[in-house]
Amino acid sequence: MGSWAPALQHARYMQALRTFRNNAWILLFATVAGCATPPVDPDGDGSGGDGKGDNFGTTDGSPTWFTFPWLWANESATEATLPSGTLDHDAAIVKRLQFWVDAVDAKLRERYPKAMTNTPKPSIYVTTRRDPILGALNAAVHATRECLAAPVTMEAPGAQDVPILAFFPNGAVGKVNTCLTREVADASRATIVSFYNQGSEFCKVADRDGGLVLGKDCAFDFEFTGGPKSGMSAAFGATSSWIEVQKGLIQSTASEQSLLFVLFHELGHYYRGHLSTPSDRLNYFYRLDTAEAGRKPAADPELSELTDAVRRKMQHNAVSKLKATFTAENQRVVSERLGFYTVEEEADKYALELLAMMGMDPMLSEETILALGRQWEVERGGPAPGEISADACKALADRGWMDEQGNEAVVPLGNLGDLHHSPCFRAFNMDREIKSGFTIDSSTDLTPPGGDWATLHTAF
Repeated sequence: MGSWAPALQHARYMQALRTFRNNAWILLFATVAGCATPPVDPDGDGSGGDGKGDNFGTTDGSPTWFTFPWLWANESATEATLPSGTLDHDAAIVKRLQFWVDAVDAKLRERYPKAMTNTPKPSIYVTTRRDPILGALNAAVHATRECLAAPVTMEAPGAQDVPILAFFPNGAVGKVNTCLTREVADASRATIVSFYNQGSEFCKVADRDGGLVLGKDCAFDFEFTGGPKSGMSAAFGATSSWIEVQKGLIQSTASEQSLLFVLFHELGHYYRGHLSTPSDRLNYFYRLDTAEAGRKPAADPELSELTDAVRRKMQHNAVSKLKATFTAENQRVVSERLGFYTVEEEADKYALELLAMMGMDPMLSEETILALGRQWEVERGGPAPGEISADACKALADRGWMDEQGNEAVVPLGNLGDLHHSPCFRAFNMDREIKSGFTIDSSTDLTPPGGDWATLHTAF
């Protein structure tokens, strides 16, 4: 996921913004997203259709969504400024995880050469830190700010003097002091603006006279003072090539495949460019009763007003101290059996596809998410409001998702304020996808370094 474990969406975003200003990371783990509209093929070099495999039906037939090279920062370890507590890259557990990432990357490039042309290979780092927002049982894909080297003004009345304004995929605008310098030609800048605007329902950016103008409907995370300001530079969030795995997560997973499901979920965020793609391309409602398992669900046009209202609240919550709630919308989700397609749902499905591609049975993933759900319940003293416990969910799954009266169960999606659905809904949704049929590649035969996993895990 942007991040693996669920947490308050607003808190995670504000932590992201604070970190974004001071360091090289934006921790926009689950606030950014993908597409309610059909995928495009920018640059004409492959956002689908060149694959030799049978999977990726849940993500438009391609492992990547867009192929713009600027979607990924492709930064060095020095540029990435990895956090304190990062293990040496030669550590046995790091080499083991990097082996699996390299194997996945190689197979994707073999099967989908055009779609992977501009996507850099990701790197793993393992950290012992406990994040103040995300805890210690987590993995995460991060974003880093890239300079656009263009002056920026705002249609909104007045602003503080700040050196750089960064526009984020969820329609929020934040202040930063530094950004990663990359060569971004004027033509690419125009393409970045077009790409951003096509996926942003409200916040629009204009490319005028060699500079950028941020629209009045963008959500700013700071107070406006004085008259209009200009001369500031612009930056945007690009997906970092460094994927974090926390030591606590490794220690808590029961098997290597359970850990790989989490890692492959993060690879879904990475390859699909979730941290660089405007969030209004995803975050839409669909009906569970009509969605076809094994395919990416389409946005229901009859639910467009509900979708717009929730997107507005999400944008507001990203920068406001007065958080909007989703009580009425959550009730409607339950009563009408709605799904809400987010970056996290797509990453779950992506993980199942990668497991099958690497010759593993995806079915274990249901147990993995419920096992982690039990740990999250211990951390917070029970299931989140409106959710059911992992044990009650396991009983539902054992009955084929039927209640005790033999009726089809309504599995709670969870709070719409968090793009991570409830553990039970995730298990339910993955069960639907798995039963739709995945082609498990039995030809994959790999021997990872480090020997027996149980011995390696115990030593770690």
